[in-house]
Amino acid sequence: MEFLYIFLGIMVVIIIIEFGVKPVVKNKEITALLNEISLIHNLQVKKVKHNDYNYILEDDDNIYYIRVLEVSSPACVTVNCKTTWSLTWGGAKNNPGKRYPNQRYVNELIEFLKDEYQSSKKIVKIVLIYKECEKILKYINESELKEVTIKEDAYGIKALNYINFKESFEELKKGVK
Repeated sequence: MEFLYIFLGIMVVIIIIEFGVKPVVKNKEITALLNEISLIHNLQVKKVKHNDYNYILEDDDNIYYIRVLEVSSPACVTVNCKTTWSLTWGGAKNNPGKRYPNQRYVNELIEFLKDEYQSSKKIVKIVLIYKECEKILKYINESELKEVTIKEDAYGIKALNYINFKESFEELKKGVK
């Protein structure tokens, strides 16, 4: 009977950490990063409770809509077309030629990817991949894949890793002007 109580106690702690602590830490880290970027680039940052996007960065000329996509590590995001993104994850890290055993379509991004926001300012849509994705790939045709970088986009949407978001945003800001 003591074993059952210990097991239930451990399960409760794991559930609290997974569903209580981790989301709060994630939101604090992302908010701190965006606040730091907003101070450097003189932007306004807003956390939004919206179905399509999570944050807005805004200056006099541009509006950056940011949607957060949380991934497990190691992971790879593949852009099949404008509204179909695939997430693959799992397997051993640092193993060349590895295959990711798990795959799912990222349905939670569909509305963000489809929507066309109206504004007199230039609109930039960003998918912020939290924490890190090893590769972001885009299908060019049926059999060719190309890595998505900060200089290129995936059908008008920038896909950036949280780990190097600050440096990537500086390059993005230079390219948007």
